[in-house]
This record gives sequence, structure tokens and C-alpha cells, in this order.
Amino acid sequence: MNDPFDGILSRDQIRTLVGVVEQGSFQRAAAVLGVQQPAVTQQVRRLEERLGRQLFDRTAAGVTLTPDGEAVLIYARAMAGLGAEMMRHFGEPAQDTVIRIGIGEEIGRTALPNVLAVFARLHSNFRFEAVCALPSRDLCKALDDGQLDAVVARRDPARPSGHVISTEPTIWVGRPDMKLPVADPVPLILPTAGVLRDTVLATLAGASRTWRIVFAGASLAILEAAIRAGLGVSACTPRTELTEAVPLGGDAGLPQLPDSVFILEEAQTRRSDTVVAFGEVLRTAARLSFAGGGAVSEPNLDTSRL
Repeated sequence: MNDPFDGILSRDQIRTLVGVVEQGSFQRAAAVLGVQQPAVTQQVRRLEERLGRQLFDRTAAGVTLTPDGEAVLIYARAMAGLGAEMMRHFGEPAQDTVIRIGIGEEIGRTALPNVLAVFARLHSNFRFEAVCALPSRDLCKALDDGQLDAVVARRDPARPSGHVISTEPTIWVGRPDMKLPVADPVPLILPTAGVLRDTVLATLAGASRTWRIVFAGASLAILEAAIRAGLGVSACTPRTELTEAVPLGGDAGLPQLPDSVFILEEAQTRRSDTVVAFGEVLRTAARLSFAGGGAVSEPNLDTSRL
């Protein structure tokens, strides 16, 4: 099976795509790039076939990007920026570029692996130092203290900063054999602190439901064990896919939870080109995947696993 991340954008395709966007036509882009117009048309056609998406709307007045084309352009410019940075690195003594990121566990389990795979194909002279935690407030404090370059986690309503990369449903989960409907007091399995915990408790209070926290833990793995043991119910996004936990529908009698919002927030200082490029790749991956429910796969850019 071919590696789905190899060869998505070649150097010539990046130059061609950016050239067409900047010049507004295939003919003018060909002149700037020093090639014939059929070569430009062929490069764009090959890229569209490779991704399975139309990138340009073609009219008599010229060409404009489609929404998919705008997303791919972000990738192309990120790749070009990384290529320039890589050349600067080769001109200097070899050294790793460190990206220090804080990751919410739900993102770490779902989108992050594919984002890292794409990023690693673009730039090898770097290394990650990652902190993974459930309470996004702890990660944001580390960001403010200069200990992290970026945070990818649940948005804290008390901190409306950062770029939204995904808004997803929040669902109740429990063991498949759980007795329904869930009676009061609702037995809860929750993080020891954080946005998800606060959201669940506020939702139950708003529905005039009583509860008791039967298990609290600082990691998804620990919470997952309690759910598998049948101690109670918990909450997560559908993508989290906890082992031996199933979504609880309307027959559970539990109030609907508000959506989960995930953000990328970058440090306002010490923003290297590599950190900025990583953020661009993450935002683009979110745009192409989260909303469509898909992963990068061969041969088309089907984003169902991100």
C-alpha cells in the first residue's frame, strides 16, 4: 500500500499553483514561470486528479480558486516556506528546530497523528517536545509562561483566544450493557478538572439533574478503564472512540451536551517559521477533514480519519 502522504505536492506543482493564483491566469503564470501554457495546465490537471478535487474555477475573465483550492494553497505556501527554512538550515551548522506543543488528549488521539505525518514529510530537521493533558487551562498557562510554542486543545470559555480548528458534538458514553434510562444521581466518570468536566456538570445542573462523581482521573486512559468497568457514564466527542464505550442515545434520558470547540493557540513571542508552518498545516488539515469526517488516503484526499 502506497504511503498516502508521499508526492501530494511536488516542487513544480507548488510553483505552478502559486504562480496561477498570483497571476490570475494560466497564460500569465506560464510566462512568469518560463514555461509553455500547456505545461501549466497539465500540472494543475495532474494535481486535481491526484487530490480528486477541482482547484480552480475557469472563466473567460481568468481563474479563481475554489474552496478546496484555497485550502491546498495554504499547504503549498507552508511547504514553500518550510523548503526555504530547510535551505537556511543547510547553510548553518546542523541543529534541530524544537517545537514545544501542548496537546489535549482528545486531539492527540484523533487528528494529531496524521498532522504530524504530513508535517514530518515536509521538514525533517526538527523535533517535538509535547505535553499532553486533559485540562486545557494548564496548557494555556504553560503557553503564557513561555514553556510552550503552541497549544491544541479544548477552548476554555473564559479564554476566547486562539484559532478554532474544529467544532464537534459532545456525546454521552457508557458500557453497552448499561441500564437505561440513567437514573439520578447520575454516576459520572470525569476528568479531575477542565472544560469538559465543567460543561457536563453545568449541563446536568441546567436540566435539574442530580449527580455523583464516582470516578475522577487525570487522563483518558484512566477514565476509559472506569467506563469499561461499568462504573458510570462519561462524555467525549464521537471521534475519541473509547474502548468498549458506546454512545448513549435519547433512551438514556440525559440532557444534550453543548458542542466541543477545539483551538490552536500560538505563543505571541518566539514564533519561528517552523512553528508558524506547523500551525498552517494543522489548520488546513482541520479544514479539509474535521468538517467532512474523512483522512488523507490514496489516491484522493479523502480526510475521514483526521
